[in-house]
Amino acid sequence: MVEINDQKLAELLKQMEGEMPSQVRTRIDDTLASLPERKKKMKKSTMIASGIVASVAILLGAGFTNNTMAQVLQSIPFVGSVFTHSKDSTLKTTVEKGLSQTINKSATDKGITVTVNEVIFDGTRVSIGYVVQSQQDLDDNVNPSIGFKIDGKQPGNYGVGGNSERYDDQTILGVMHLDSSTQLPDKFELDVNFNKLGDTEGNWNIHFPVEEITSENKVILPMEKKESGDISLIVEKVTFAPTSTEVVYKLKQPAEREMELSFELYGSDGKALEPLSMFKENGTVKISYEPFKTIPKEITFRPQLRHDQEIDEKLSKLEMNLQLNLSALKSRGS
Repeated sequence: MVEINDQKLAELLKQMEGEMPSQVRTRIDDTLASLPERKKKMKKSTMIASGIVASVAILLGAGFTNNTMAQVLQSIPFVGSVFTHSKDSTLKTTVEKGLSQTINKSATDKGITVTVNEVIFDGTRVSIGYVVQSQQDLDDNVNPSIGFKIDGKQPGNYGVGGNSERYDDQTILGVMHLDSSTQLPDKFELDVNFNKLGDTEGNWNIHFPVEEITSENKVILPMEKKESGDISLIVEKVTFAPTSTEVVYKLKQPAEREMELSFELYGSDGKALEPLSMFKENGTVKISYEPFKTIPKEITFRPQLRHDQEIDEKLSKLEMNLQLNLSALKSRGS
């Protein structure tokens, strides 16, 4: 551990101004930016620099060899919020509102460290921000193979989606979304096992608690029914959450003529939301869509079945327009 005061640190960084690679400069800038404001303003405080300053000393004495560079980047951990680096503006907004849960738990295997950085659970899906870091350059494709346990048990029916992007040659930032066909408890213990990263198999198991945020959730229970011949649709519940919009409905149709239907969800502006996941179980269907930026005054739930105009006209009778009284929307749990 190296102890250095702010003035010496500034001098070292200034000496390296013209030599420092951009990825190292970015990592140091992000680290400094993440420090608590109180510490930034202290004039006579010292900084314990097991990360940044030790790395600066290595750089000055080693001439930026490839091996040293890898060690330096490995020794400066990613700090801050993975979600704020995501292209998903919803996650960024949720973090800005202080609704994300900081985890920062890691597991290392095969020379690769995986860190669960933070999590958001808004009652409809679990979003996990993670970091993959190695002393060797990582491939662009490190999309993980993952297993889950909730309170020590394998969930019966769930889906996983997400994306990742390069932060620097040795670091990948990723976001994954866990959707379940059944309602998850408001608090639970989550085990995430990264068993494969790209082509590399290993065991990166991380255990952490998850707690639902409900202050932003709004729920309506329409229980509205539409019929078209021998087909009936009942929309039972709509949840407006920070990271998704969830619709629960029942669709009844003759088994011998059962059709595979999709449903589009529109707001007052007439723009269709992007679907995220869908589960079917015992006649009940749950679809998650991207979230509304603001809850609209009206939503439209529209069935779709292409390639057969006659059936499309029949299904148009199932289209449902729901007027929303925004002041009367219930918060989940109220």
